[in-house]
Amino acid sequence: MLEIGSVQFFHDPLVTGTADIQELSKTHEIVSRSKTELWHRILTHYLPLDLPPKNWAIQK
Repeated sequence: MLEIGSVQFFHDPLVTGTADIQELSKTHEIVSRSKTELWHRILTHYLPLDLPPKNWAIQK
């Protein structure tokens, strides 16, 4: 397997120093997901409560 190059290398994040980058990336993903979830919640729930329906303008 070594002769034909069919091997897979394991890179330990603590040894290579990428643990901080991975942690920041995960934190960014969590914050982005929470921000998107909050924005969708506002658009689908709170915003329709504040704005009247469009058909109200037609009624007299």
